[in-house]
Amino acid sequence: KVAGDTAYKTILLVIGLGVCGTLCSSILSGSRSYYAAAKDGCFPASKYVSFVHPATKTPIISLMAPFSWICILILTGTFKTLVSYTMFPSAFFNGLTCVCLIYFRTTMTEERPFKVKPFPLVPVLFILFSFVLMGFALKEAFIESVLGVLFIALSFPVFFVFFDKDKNLAKLWSLVSGKSLDSRLE
Repeated sequence: KVAGDTAYKTILLVIGLGVCGTLCSSILSGSRSYYAAAKDGCFPASKYVSFVHPATKTPIISLMAPFSWICILILTGTFKTLVSYTMFPSAFFNGLTCVCLIYFRTTMTEERPFKVKPFPLVPVLFILFSFVLMGFALKEAFIESVLGVLFIALSFPVFFVFFDKDKNLAKLWSLVSGKSLDSRLE
């Protein structure tokens, strides 16, 4: 409270607005993932999650799913707890996204609609920054970081238990390799 009570309240308001903005982006990006997975039949209750409201043309149930999950997380924990459980997995997947970007940019040679001038430098710096964040997360909250990873890892057996195993393996193979599973057998 060096700058006074008004500055203190203003900073708290700005932080609160930033958190609300982050929640909005998490809800919108999460719902897009849920909707796309449900459209492909790879999400529990796909018929319902892929429902698009006839009047508003929005995937209302897939919007409510991440919103509900975020509300549960907010009501059951502190901000430090939420960050402790999500920092390592978030940094890992963000870094993995950049690794995939480098891989696809170097293996797929077709023309790009836009180019980043110092191409490998920016993704490599982002990957390094992700490693730094993962290191901080492990140092500050090792058990919570491991539990966050284990919680995400639980999605793999759930995915294969609740859905057609052969169909999912074929989809996974085609996503990873760009080829159908049948072409691998030929």
